[in-house]
Amino acid sequence: MPEMTTTVVGVGGAYCSGKSTVAQILIDAGYREINVDALGHRALVECRAEVVAEFGSAILGADGSIERSALRARVFGDAAALRRLERIVHPRMVAMAHEIIGHTRDAPIVMHAALLFHMGLDALCDTVIWVRAPLLLRIRRGLRRDNSSVCNVLRIIWLQRKLGVQTDANSVDIHTVENRGNHAQLMEQLRQLNLPRI
Repeated sequence: MPEMTTTVVGVGGAYCSGKSTVAQILIDAGYREINVDALGHRALVECRAEVVAEFGSAILGADGSIERSALRARVFGDAAALRRLERIVHPRMVAMAHEIIGHTRDAPIVMHAALLFHMGLDALCDTVIWVRAPLLLRIRRGLRRDNSSVCNVLRIIWLQRKLGVQTDANSVDIHTVENRGNHAQLMEQLRQLNLPRI
């Protein structure tokens, strides 16, 4: 793990497991947020030329910027296309996260991402919280939060079926919490982790 001066807590989990809920609890306790999805949006802007060269101008909106919905439609369900996109934007996203961590001295950090392990971001963390939730609850959350169809929600869940905790010899401390929608129970699980400010 790179030398850092602040505590970094990673929060991962599958679609609609409650990553954002756990992250928000830490943010409310004074943690600085690194939202890896937001870094992805920035990386698309910074890597625009490479992404367009790889996927063509059909992914551009009328203003010339990358239309995320068009790009998502292009790579969603196409593993090879998704890997090509990840090779372009993931290194930039990791560099952005590393830069934020390196410049933060006054507060612990919470970094949340579904692909925390896949991107190697766990290497930047002191602790990782993996959030789990029952499948039916995740489906209900996806329908409500994303105003999506059952088919779309199930498709996302299916595509993420292999997403999980990945460990190796240099692993950080990894803790699993269950998010069943009960805030008090979730808070109690987080308090047991002895995190700063919780």
